[in-house]
Amino acid sequence: MAKNKNINKFKKLLLNTDKKKNTSVSHTKGYYRFSKDFPSVADSDGYRDNEVFKKSPEKKAALKKKLAGLFLIVFLLTFAGTALSFSVANLPVKETETGTEIQESPVLSPGIKAVFLTGDVLSYTNTQSLTQELSSLGVNAVVIEFKDSDGYIYFRPSSSVITESLYRVSERAAETVESIKNSGLQVFASFSCFGDSIYARNNQDAAAYILSEEQSGEMQEARALWYSDGDGSCAWISPYSDTVTSYLLSIIQDIASMGVDGIILNNVMLPYSEKNESVIFPGQPSENPDVNKEAADFVSLVKSRVSCPVGAEISLMNAVNITEGKEENYLFLSGADYIAVDSRLSTVPKNISVNGKTFEDPGAKPYMFMLETYSSLLSFADKTDFKGAFLPVIEASGTSADEISAVSAQGVNSYIMYSESMSFSPENFKK
Repeated sequence: MAKNKNINKFKKLLLNTDKKKNTSVSHTKGYYRFSKDFPSVADSDGYRDNEVFKKSPEKKAALKKKLAGLFLIVFLLTFAGTALSFSVANLPVKETETGTEIQESPVLSPGIKAVFLTGDVLSYTNTQSLTQELSSLGVNAVVIEFKDSDGYIYFRPSSSVITESLYRVSERAAETVESIKNSGLQVFASFSCFGDSIYARNNQDAAAYILSEEQSGEMQEARALWYSDGDGSCAWISPYSDTVTSYLLSIIQDIASMGVDGIILNNVMLPYSEKNESVIFPGQPSENPDVNKEAADFVSLVKSRVSCPVGAEISLMNAVNITEGKEENYLFLSGADYIAVDSRLSTVPKNISVNGKTFEDPGAKPYMFMLETYSSLLSFADKTDFKGAFLPVIEASGTSADEISAVSAQGVNSYIMYSESMSFSPENFKK
């Protein structure tokens, strides 16, 4: 038992040996021990001392060398880092992993070739034959009428609307939109805003009107609904009415929820020939009587409330008058993502002057007329810093190819082909 105790005691001493620190050496002439703390330098009298070693000139010199070396290393690393930062800053923009540059996506895909379709299409139970035919023509998009200038709505809105406006409603509009999109075609919604005969008839307190001289006298005023002239004549409702704008905005938001690729608001600006002081819009202030300004503000409102791109359609004559300063450019300042210009030559008057050139019959020289018109439009857009795109509406006719070539020569590669009978041929899309 005693033997085991001695053995354990011996083992304990061995284990503690490694833990023992060497003593500090002071004022000795002894030789070098195997200790990192034993002073290797002797003074002038041969004595070795820890304090002498620590304060010796040799030690101080070594310390200075170490500090100088450390400073040099830090300086070199700092210089290298700064140089690398400037080099990276001057490098060109890198491409992403997908291979595209980091930039904003365009609102419209380049080369939109669309056809205009009436709202009846939204009731189709099978769109395969339609989409196949359009694809064979090189068409990659459709513009479908969701609400027309008569006031008919071609789908079931979520809010209550006038019963008469639902006469042509389709209960499967959302499915039709999805089906057309699944075929590879983009879907844009056409929507008549302030041109709405049904709403005007049923809400005459919010409808544009004129005073009939034949029926008015000193003691009374007889109002009559005002109808615009020309193509697509209809009654108009007031953009100054909160009830009207709420009604329209609710329906537009329903359309956007279907996943359409964009919305084109038409009947926003008054027709160019309708600058008539006798037309009164309820709520119109006397200090700012231009109804087109209020209508353009509605375009801005719609754009802020829906997630898809929003554009507005105007007539070619409206566009020409704006570029020549005859009308205010409210629509260009509305933030619209694109402006669809109704460029159907059948609607353009004769002896029209564009960019200082007079065209007696625009239809006789379709290429030159469209070339001048869009040259003027693009120049004006550049001056006014308009960031949107132009989307010409071209009539399917024997001159369609010339018109497409003309706008394409000006860098406008998207268009909407219109046919009243929805009849199109390959020749309409050639240039």
